[in-house]
Amino acid sequence: MKQPIQVEFLKDHPQFMNEVAGLWHKEWGRLGDAADAGRKLQSVQAKMGKDKVPFILIATQGGMLVGTASAFANDLDNRPDLTPWLAAVVTKDQFRGLGVAEKLTNAVMAECRSLGYERMYLRTEKADKYFTRFGWSLITDTMDEDGSATRIYEMRLVDS
Repeated sequence: MKQPIQVEFLKDHPQFMNEVAGLWHKEWGRLGDAADAGRKLQSVQAKMGKDKVPFILIATQGGMLVGTASAFANDLDNRPDLTPWLAAVVTKDQFRGLGVAEKLTNAVMAECRSLGYERMYLRTEKADKYFTRFGWSLITDTMDEDGSATRIYEMRLVDS
């Protein structure tokens, strides 16, 4: 019988810190750039919160890391007015299509709701269909720090 997927704070399982940084580097980093890999680890270390933003959640199965999702105070320099952000949602390749990202995303939103936030934001360059399927609404097209096109989405966490 397959073990269930558990979602917990990375802060409670620091043994996965390097692996999370490796996932981030593989997904969004400059591969082969050791300095960039080091910056990803520093970023993970700076976001090891609990009961406040920023925080990182991890999904594990049988003691193995399968994915991660986070809440950042800011994920786009030109929009400091928006907070918090769903960010760094990544599932290991062999676990994709099993609902891991959805479970992690829902857990991040629930935690932000419990912290008193009414909305969350995210930015994406390629996962529009995924997030709109779950009710995220496009609020604007913009540019990121590198001048590349990105889109900002919003999710209401509380009913009006």
